[in-house]
Amino acid sequence: MKRRDGALVMAASFVSVAACAALCAISAMGVSAPVVAVADADCRPGLRNAPEQVRRLVSMLARTAAGRRVLARIDEPLMACVGQVPMSAIMADGTLILDVRDTDAEAAARLGHLLLHEVEGMPQIAVAGDGRSCDRLVDEAIAAEARAHALELELRRELGVTRPRRPYPFERDFWAAGGHEERVEALERYFRSHPGDSDEAPGFVEAYRRGCEERTRERTRQR
Repeated sequence: MKRRDGALVMAASFVSVAACAALCAISAMGVSAPVVAVADADCRPGLRNAPEQVRRLVSMLARTAAGRRVLARIDEPLMACVGQVPMSAIMADGTLILDVRDTDAEAAARLGHLLLHEVEGMPQIAVAGDGRSCDRLVDEAIAAEARAHALELELRRELGVTRPRRPYPFERDFWAAGGHEERVEALERYFRSHPGDSDEAPGFVEAYRRGCEERTRERTRQR
C-alpha cells in the first residue's frame, strides 16, 4: 500500500489485546495471519482518531481467508477517523473514514472493501492520459467497484452480519448469481445498468466519468 503524498508515518508498534487474542487463535489453526501496523490519524473536525477500533476490525478481518489475503498486501500503517458520515470511505492519502454507527462486523467487511481499493489502486484519483481515456478508466473503476462490493458482501456473510445497517439494493442479484466470479459479473452489470445516482444504485458510472473529466481538465490547465 503506497501513500500518494509521500509522507512518512510513525507506526504504533503495539497490538491490542483483542487483536493478539484473535491472531493467536488463527495461529493455533495453522494459519499465518498478516501483521498490520496502525498509526494515529490527523482527523478533521467532527471526526476522531480511532486506532483501537482499526486494530479490532483488522483482527476480525484476519479471521477470514479473503480478509487475510487483503491484509497481506498492506505495507504501510493504517490510519482512520470515525464519526457519523454518509458512507465509510478511503481518502486519497489512504486515511480511512469509518461510520461509528456500524457494528464491528459490518465495519470490518466495509474495511475489507476499502483496503482492496487501496491495494489495487484507488479509482477515484485516476486521470486520463498515456493512452487511457476516461471511457477506459470508468470501465476499470466499475470493475474495481464490483470486486470490492463482492468482497464486502461475502465478508458480511462470513462475519455473521444478518441485518446490516446499510443493506445494498443489489444484494438479491448478487446472491442469486453462482460462484464468486459470477457474482462480480452480476454487480458489474447492475452498476452499468444504473449509471446515475438513485435510491437503487450509487451511480458509479456517472460519478467516475464526471470525476475523471474534471481531474483531466485540471491537469491540462496546469500544464
